[in-house]
Amino acid sequence: MNIFNALRSAIKSEIIAQESYENLASETDNPEVRSLFNFLAGFERTHQQFLEAELRVLESEHNDKEAMPSHWLQLLSEKLNLPVNGNIGDNEEQIMLSLSAAQSIAKILKDANEELLKKQVRYENELAIASDIQRNLLPQKLPEDSGLKISALNIMARSVGGDYYDFLKNNRDQIAMVIGDSMGKGMPAALLMTTIRAVWQSWSVSGLESPGEILGTINRIVFPDLNLNEAFITMFCALYDPKTSNFKYSNAGHNPPILFPANSKSCVQLETGGLPVGMFPDAEFHSDEFILKKDDLIVMFTDGVIEANDNSKVQFGFDRLCDIVSNNHDSDPDRLAQTILSEVNNHAGISSPSDDITIVIIKKL
Repeated sequence: MNIFNALRSAIKSEIIAQESYENLASETDNPEVRSLFNFLAGFERTHQQFLEAELRVLESEHNDKEAMPSHWLQLLSEKLNLPVNGNIGDNEEQIMLSLSAAQSIAKILKDANEELLKKQVRYENELAIASDIQRNLLPQKLPEDSGLKISALNIMARSVGGDYYDFLKNNRDQIAMVIGDSMGKGMPAALLMTTIRAVWQSWSVSGLESPGEILGTINRIVFPDLNLNEAFITMFCALYDPKTSNFKYSNAGHNPPILFPANSKSCVQLETGGLPVGMFPDAEFHSDEFILKKDDLIVMFTDGVIEANDNSKVQFGFDRLCDIVSNNHDSDPDRLAQTILSEVNNHAGISSPSDDITIVIIKKL
């Protein structure tokens, strides 16, 4: 057997495997799966470069092109415990044993890769199920008889995310609403937000008089679990009374929503509240209120909007968002939400966000 042909054949196989993994990576939309395939492609590339280096050493050191590469001999000797020497003519049987052992190693690696891919497929299927469950936890129908036009969109950076919004009617016929963002991304953030959702739904309709009271109660309930995991959640909570148009709110460390009055040309930030939920067990959350008038706009959002970076790491920012709201305040809320999302994507220059994005727009009819 010609060792040169064996090396060239191995190099060709590595190139084919690398290209296959790269093609698989380019065809998936799942970032975890893409990362796996890119890792495997890099592994094949490294192995290919190792073999090419050995081939160059062999060709430069041996004019007869009959000797086994020195580094390969050393590797086989150490890893396979085979006494090998550098001349194929002296011990052809030993060389064949070495090549057979190398083929066994290749098969082990191939089997390991296949098992890893099977596990990744199972993981991807589980993530898809979790993603469907989480999307079904978001409100499937927005309030329509409250004198408000409401639009909402949610885009997760991964299969599951930590953003959340919701609307419920309480026992005084007020519309309770919330937008939240849990620390981190992916499954841990999603689990935190699922817990908060259950607690918020219980207390938002309980008869508490103000959003600040609701946030204080939620904080006391979830603080032990959040503190144990060194986590926190930002939330903006509000109660709207369709009969009086009174809008009460409290902000627990969340990005201040924008109030854009119909008769104004400036954005007002709704900041009154307190620290994020989960930071201190007895934290207090203050409330504020105002009368929502015809054509007034409220724009709620998570940090995936204003913290989106361009290639120079310049954030989208609050001022840019405010300008969009100001220039499009006459737009339908659905159209305005899509305009904001489009501008964020154009700024970031990417097809998918690096952080969860949630936008909720309310317009008084």
